Amino acid sequence: MYFEYFKIKKEPFSATPDPRFLYRSPRHQEALERLNAAVSMRRGVTALVGEPGLGKSTLIRTMLSDLKEQVHFAWLFNTTLNSTELLRYICRDFGLEPRGDDKGQVLMELYTFLIDKYKNGINCVLIIDEAQNLSRGSGRNPIVIQSGNCS
Repeated sequence: MYFEYFKIKKEPFSATPDPRFLYRSPRHQEALERLNAAVSMRRGVTALVGEPGLGKSTLIRTMLSDLKEQVHFAWLFNTTLNSTELLRYICRDFGLEPRGDDKGQVLMELYTFLIDKYKNGINCVLIIDEAQNLSRGSGRNPIVIQSGNCS
């Protein structure tokens, strides 16, 4: 119905965010530039925070498509797993099949993988969707990430 009215050829609102439909408002453009810089400059932990529906996932997908030659990424969607399951999930999403069974062995395999990628000039990015749902250890206390000036 609205394809003819608006003269569009593809459904703009799908279940998976599509970078082709990113509206680059000044705030979205700034966020995208900051994400690209954080990854390119290997800045470590970066948080992208905003209300649902503001385009965070679309920005991340756009950043990944912009940097596709420079980035190897894993995208964690299920944050309800225990810590060992999370590590194994992350390893598999990076394309690494962990051989060890205990958390220490899996962590060492992931560490070795990441160091090898770093030595070869490849940036590895772990994206944690819905990170606010993570818990410490086996407890139910959420991890709180705050940004700001510490004095």
